[in-house]
Amino acid sequence: MRAAFESIAFRDSAQASAILAEILKDGRPGLEETLADLLGESFDANTALVRLERYLATTATPSAILDRMAAAPRFARMMMTVFGQSQFLTDIVCHNPEYMPWLWEEAVLDESRPRDAVLAEILEHVRAVSAFDEQCGAMRRFKSREILRIGVRDIVVHASIPSITEELSNLADAALEAATEMATAICDERYGTPIDGETGERAGFVILGMGKLGGRELNFSSDIDLVFIYSGNGETTGGRSGACGNAEYFQKLGELIIKAVSGVTAE
Repeated sequence: MRAAFESIAFRDSAQASAILAEILKDGRPGLEETLADLLGESFDANTALVRLERYLATTATPSAILDRMAAAPRFARMMMTVFGQSQFLTDIVCHNPEYMPWLWEEAVLDESRPRDAVLAEILEHVRAVSAFDEQCGAMRRFKSREILRIGVRDIVVHASIPSITEELSNLADAALEAATEMATAICDERYGTPIDGETGERAGFVILGMGKLGGRELNFSSDIDLVFIYSGNGETTGGRSGACGNAEYFQKLGELIIKAVSGVTAE
């Protein structure tokens, strides 16, 4: 074990020594001291180091990551905090290794993102593809990246709890709005436009967020409780599958929205 790490209580010192030897073999100035400081502060130095090794094995640019860790101790601290504190966030960056440089270079970490900005970006992602399943995949990739960003704001930046819950609620709002747009396009193509029998106009539709979403208090493990409401009975104008009553149209719409936000995909 290198002298800089001898005082750190690794659970498996032989494993830690082997990992450190590989990471430090190219002699990057400053990296050994930075890692020793960060691992010394970690609640579980062994786990943090193993997760760093796992991440370096998944990224296409491990040398560039280590170069940046050596040159920018704050970047190294962000990484090791994620690896030391969260298996969930570690899984996200190992599945999408490009997200770690994105966090450092582009992500908004020092303030909350407005709901409209989150909505505009998620719509850009889902509109870039046309098939429903592809749109669901795009939505999940965006969600994972945003959850990572919000998680880093929580455990690294130490943003306030109201700021974190507001951001999680904004993300849920944006995902639901994107899912509604996706589902409406499918239902309109199949059944035509739903017409309110009283007004003669397109029937209105709204999603009410109840519970923690309604109170803007979502946390990372919250379910979202929803009520779907449409404005009035009537019939659709007809599409590829013919016409149907508004009740059937909006039932199909709700089913597609639920599938869009909660169905299992490759992501």
